[in-house]
Amino acid sequence: MPQEIERKFLTRDTSWKALAEGKYYRQGYIDADADTAVVLTDRQLIVRQLDLEIGFDVPEADVAAMRGHFNPDAAGRLDPETCTPRIRVVGDMGFLTLKTKTVGISRVEYEYEIPQNHAMALLDLVCAKPQIQKYRYKIPHAGLVWEVDEFLAENAGLVMAEVELTTADQAVELPDWIGTEVSDDARYFNSQLAKRPFTTW
Repeated sequence: MPQEIERKFLTRDTSWKALAEGKYYRQGYIDADADTAVVLTDRQLIVRQLDLEIGFDVPEADVAAMRGHFNPDAAGRLDPETCTPRIRVVGDMGFLTLKTKTVGISRVEYEYEIPQNHAMALLDLVCAKPQIQKYRYKIPHAGLVWEVDEFLAENAGLVMAEVELTTADQAVELPDWIGTEVSDDARYFNSQLAKRPFTTW
């Protein structure tokens, strides 16, 4: 049950781009409705939409913790008010991630590697549109790793840098190319950029 604590910033220039090579990411979010749900059983997370059903095994300890965080109903459907389900593909790898709501700059996340072909099927058939497409650059600086996302498609023109911390009050030495902090601006959450892309602002 790892806790994610991160700060987000815009960049002031493009000098960061010479410091790393980017990897292409595609990710989408599952919006629960009458036909679509993420269901938690005693051993699996199951994504259901009409006749489609794909299940993934999860550790027993995580099942108990997720029940506390995501308030499943009697049928095991996770509460969309407390849970943000994300599907991501990076190269030949797929991931299913469930995140709690953000409090301050922290939240709890559960992430599982899943077959890439299953992740692609969920992106194509289940996840809401538009989706997030971006190149991610991982840049070490002063003992931390900065992840710089260069967004594409509906979010083209947006570049955002994130740094993950151990505690919310951890001191951070900012690189010269870091600009305005946007940690508290919900518009910059990837889940919100999928609903209201940067090019529509």
